[in-house]
Amino acid sequence: MPKLSVVIPVFNEADNLPRLYQRFKALLPQLRKEISAETKEDIEILFVNDGSSDNSAALLESFAASEPAVYRYISLSRNFGHQAAVSAGIYHARGSAVVIMDADLQDPPELILDMVKKWEEGFDVVYAVRQKRESPFFNNIAYKFYYWFKCLIADYPVQKDSGDFSLLDRKIVEVINKFPEKERYVRGLRAWVGFKQVALPYRRVERQAGKSKYSFFALARLALSGILSTSVKPLFISGLFSFISILMIIGVIVYSVFSKFYIPQDQMPKGWTSLIITVAVFSGLQLISIWLLSLYMARMYREMLSRPTYLIAHDSLKKDGEGR
Repeated sequence: MPKLSVVIPVFNEADNLPRLYQRFKALLPQLRKEISAETKEDIEILFVNDGSSDNSAALLESFAASEPAVYRYISLSRNFGHQAAVSAGIYHARGSAVVIMDADLQDPPELILDMVKKWEEGFDVVYAVRQKRESPFFNNIAYKFYYWFKCLIADYPVQKDSGDFSLLDRKIVEVINKFPEKERYVRGLRAWVGFKQVALPYRRVERQAGKSKYSFFALARLALSGILSTSVKPLFISGLFSFISILMIIGVIVYSVFSKFYIPQDQMPKGWTSLIITVAVFSGLQLISIWLLSLYMARMYREMLSRPTYLIAHDSLKKDGEGR
């Protein structure tokens, strides 16, 4: 069993993988020294090929062939998404400590040394916090608003400005692997488990090559998943909207009865414009409430189906066709 596993989800990162390989090649001697490695097998670099359509699979195979004691890869049967790939990596990682990082080199591999030091000090979870992002101004504002809102409504403390880049002790990995849910938001699960955690600030640089695989809609979906995974407060907001709508309906009824007996019929049309606007606004609130409820119901439906989060097409160390 290796002392340290590094899980790296990969989706069409052929432009970045050679650079990442060279960075790890230079970093491995320091990592081995830090964890007092006795053999090469004490460190495992586990790539998760998430249905890449470029040359990523061939590159991962060449990495594994060059140093099979260190580099390992698994290929999913199709593109299941980033969080599914992270879950697959966590489940198949064998190390006493498991690091999760992206393949685009925005997460610097060298920071793993500092994570390992914190782990050796006794911390069970070491999560990287982005002090600064080298990204467009609008994106930075959107990220800040999202993390602020998520922290505000979360049912339990969540880490602000922290992505999946983190180190997990083996006992944390075992706990997360036992969770039955299929729709996973790993950084939310990491915060939920508790134990002894510490933040590690770093500067998130621009992508080294290629384009981000997260479109606006993919980011919105991830953000929505994060909110639904960490909070049920939107349901209470939905209930508040419904309560306000009921009060307005009662008000409309009282107004209508009053108008029938005390306002001349030729003056009645004057108030109907504001009435129609009011009904339209609060009908919209009711629709929003139904939408919020439908999101949770859809999530429950997917959980009840109990389909695997991913399927393994190939594992360089294990048999094919496994899923979870």
